[in-house]
Amino acid sequence: MKTEYDSIKLAYHITKESYEAVKRQMKLIQSRLIQCSKTSEMLKRQYSIKQKVVNSYIEEVAHLERKMAELEQEITS
Repeated sequence: MKTEYDSIKLAYHITKESYEAVKRQMKLIQSRLIQCSKTSEMLKRQYSIKQKVVNSYIEEVAHLERKMAELEQEITS
């Protein structure tokens, strides 16, 4: 009976240690996931800002091209 009790007690401690290790790993993974999420949001904001700048440049070029076409048309008329 003593041997069985010791065996069960050992299994319990091994299981408890394994659970604690998994719990620590999950906390670490959750922390990394939160950090990755924050980084992703920051990069999305930066991308959005840069995309707006690029779009404004494209609009400015299109406006200048229209202006040039109007001036060329005035010159040839």
